[in-house]
Amino acid sequence: TDVVELDVRIKHMNIVAQAQAHALKATALVRIGHNKQRLLRMSAAKFRAALSDNPLDRATLCALAHTLDLLGEFDDADRCYTRAITLDAAASANKPHAAEPGDALDDFNVMFNYALFLEKHHLYDKAETYFFKSFYMNPNDTALSQHIGDFFSKQGKTKEAQMFYDFASTRVQVVVEEVWQNERRLFFPGASFDAKHLVHVPPWSDADFAPALEP
Repeated sequence: TDVVELDVRIKHMNIVAQAQAHALKATALVRIGHNKQRLLRMSAAKFRAALSDNPLDRATLCALAHTLDLLGEFDDADRCYTRAITLDAAASANKPHAAEPGDALDDFNVMFNYALFLEKHHLYDKAETYFFKSFYMNPNDTALSQHIGDFFSKQGKTKEAQMFYDFASTRVQVVVEEVWQNERRLFFPGASFDAKHLVHVPPWSDADFAPALEP
């Protein structure tokens, strides 16, 4: 039952340690100097405590990775992100059955956060790979397309940048059209509208991403 499954999941979650870790990290971000470093280290310790109960929790791994990055511990942060990426979606939620739709969002968040981490440290080639993977998982995210466009633009790759800006623009146009159609239905109930033109056909193919998506 849902209650039994929830009990199984909660049993493997150190909720108190996670809450303390996030609170310490939030406080650290508004401090400076020694106090900031001290609070970040306390936060990292709490994230590690949470992981000791559930080492397969990818969200906590990413949170720890970001905290370690703020502490300047690049190698340890990179290892946390890499572990989060390699964990199986179903295993991370401690479910013996197939992955659920929410797991796909977890996959996207891990990939995107790692791409941002790599971009921050000027590892552009590797960051590009993970931005492509993030986009492939969530092609309708306008903000993501715009960010990737900016990423390429800063490197002088205008062709790639324009491609992602076009993706973002196309998605915005589709959303505006969907809103307009819904308003027509609201004010003209019972009217028949041909929605075929609303079907969004992405202006790319898998071949466009093949090099970036190779293991």
